[in-house]
Amino acid sequence: MSVLDAVISDESPQSVLEFGMGLYSTPLFVRSCTRVVSVEMNSLEWYDRTKEEVGAAPHWNPHLFMGPVRWMADLPMAEPNQRYDMVFVDGHGDSRHAQILYGLAVSKLIVCHDTQEPSYNWTAASDAIKHGSGTTSEYVVDGVSTTVIQCA
Repeated sequence: MSVLDAVISDESPQSVLEFGMGLYSTPLFVRSCTRVVSVEMNSLEWYDRTKEEVGAAPHWNPHLFMGPVRWMADLPMAEPNQRYDMVFVDGHGDSRHAQILYGLAVSKLIVCHDTQEPSYNWTAASDAIKHGSGTTSEYVVDGVSTTVIQCA
């Protein structure tokens, strides 16, 4: 069982905001949740491939906002005033810290993938995480770190 499977099983989120669509994560969310918003930032081809893999689902709203920062303007307009049971951070590497900060504003559960990668600038969000009330847990599977942030 992956860390993501365990979080879904333990926390039972019904709504998920996913930064970075994936052939594993997106189908898992669409199968397990009643509302899924996915944001792809890196590749039109990957966006199309994931959409083809997942297929049509009335409770899944995929968005393509190319580049590290376009989502910051477009997502709040496309999905206004939304809160989520969980935010999954696996989007563009240059804005992962901003994805975490956005997640802290719209959810109490943030799951961050590939936190072993220093070039993703995780430390830019660390002060906000440290000063928030809640817990941070890190899980390492096959050299890949996933950090789970649970806010009170």
